[in-house]
Amino acid sequence: MADPPPPPLIKKPSALKALLSATLYQTRTGFKNNLETAMTITTIQSMSRDPDRISISTRQALSRRYRAPKGPTWAAASILPVPTSEGSNVLETLMEVIKEMGDGTEKIDTPEYAPVETEWVGYRKGVGRGEPQPDLSEEERYKALCADTESDVTILYAHGGGFFQGSLSESRPACARLARSCGGKCLSVGYRLSPQYPFPSALLDILLAYISLLHPTSSSLHQPIPVSKIILCGDSSGGGLCLSLLQVLLHLHRRQRSPSTLPMVRIDGKDLPISLPAGLSAFSPYGDLTHSLPSWTDNYVYDYFPPIDPTLAVQPPYPSCPLWPSPPPRANFYCHGSALCHPLVSPVMAGDWTGAGPIWMAYGQEQLLDEGRVIFKLASDSSVPVVWEYYEALPHAFPTLPILRELPQSDRAYHSRGEFCKACVQQPGNITRQGKMISVSGEELSLDVQQIPAKMSVEDAQRKIKAGRAKVEELFRRRLKLDRKRAKL
Repeated sequence: MADPPPPPLIKKPSALKALLSATLYQTRTGFKNNLETAMTITTIQSMSRDPDRISISTRQALSRRYRAPKGPTWAAASILPVPTSEGSNVLETLMEVIKEMGDGTEKIDTPEYAPVETEWVGYRKGVGRGEPQPDLSEEERYKALCADTESDVTILYAHGGGFFQGSLSESRPACARLARSCGGKCLSVGYRLSPQYPFPSALLDILLAYISLLHPTSSSLHQPIPVSKIILCGDSSGGGLCLSLLQVLLHLHRRQRSPSTLPMVRIDGKDLPISLPAGLSAFSPYGDLTHSLPSWTDNYVYDYFPPIDPTLAVQPPYPSCPLWPSPPPRANFYCHGSALCHPLVSPVMAGDWTGAGPIWMAYGQEQLLDEGRVIFKLASDSSVPVVWEYYEALPHAFPTLPILRELPQSDRAYHSRGEFCKACVQQPGNITRQGKMISVSGEELSLDVQQIPAKMSVEDAQRKIKAGRAKVEELFRRRLKLDRKRAKL
């Protein structure tokens, strides 16, 4: 599909309006953040919650603009080829897992194989911020990248963007910072975006990228990477994708009759064993696409998502454009309304995390907070060591946002994440369940892990999500009925 036309510039609020909004924000939040941080948050809020916000097509085009690598960053591009349909069963296997993990009521579109754009990213030593990459081949850049690594950690990275925006170029700074914090390298995945490629297209792409780390294709730059060196990492919706990928891999292992037998997939006529990754880390991962848990309203003032209204899933507050509403219409950008409670769409609905490696999650005082709390409870009850970090008065995925990524809390979050990734590879047995709160002053407080889960039970949270799905589906049916009546006039 061709890219949309060049987008117009996004209008930011005037300086006076930004100052007034920031001052009001400080008043409402008890002056927890300084004025600069408050202005950054309220500017993002105004751009996200503006009723005249830009269209999905424009947002997607803005996020996909190419930015040349520069400064202390190595980047080497690689494309995973399309598997041969006759000699490959990854798609069929994924669709089987989706069916087995669902309740039978979900409508799921079967995607097609497609080339997967990827990019190896690493920290480049000894160069200034604006220095361009040397004129080297992609293979030579990858070798230079590996020469600058200090550990065996290999990150499989999925960018954020609500599943409908984001790109390799846009996420490159976050990957480089993550690579520096753990001393390793990142394979960033340019998965297909919704709404034009709905669930499970992105999940298929990231699954193929994971398999390619273990079993490189002829076009890969790397050699086979031991599974004990691989960490799944993602931010926001990308964090949700990583949780979904982990659930796919866990389910494949649960299907085996013997725990010692690895599940197999076939690509281009070759049967390939699939092992579990060493761990997972995520900033603010998505867990509930119905947005039904209390923190979506309780933490509204600290975050920047639009107001919670089930009709937003039916008719999101964006102008009509070539990408949305989708043809044929559906209730959600990412999936059909009936699939909103599927465990691979909303990981809060996944009950069993047994067998997973250690998990690290960090959230701000944000609208997605309760989703993370429920996942913490589910994984902990499955005997998975989960490291939890909560950052007071900061919004969703704050370490990846302009200006906010320069905060001391962001530096601390990346350092902690990097140390976790190294521990997963070097000393996984030393990782234990723990929780910390980082106050706005930077003070670290240990949390009682029994108090981290949401005040509601897992069962109550899942009931709320199912009720949210039912409401979305009912409103969508009413909308379609109304549209058909209008079409007859």
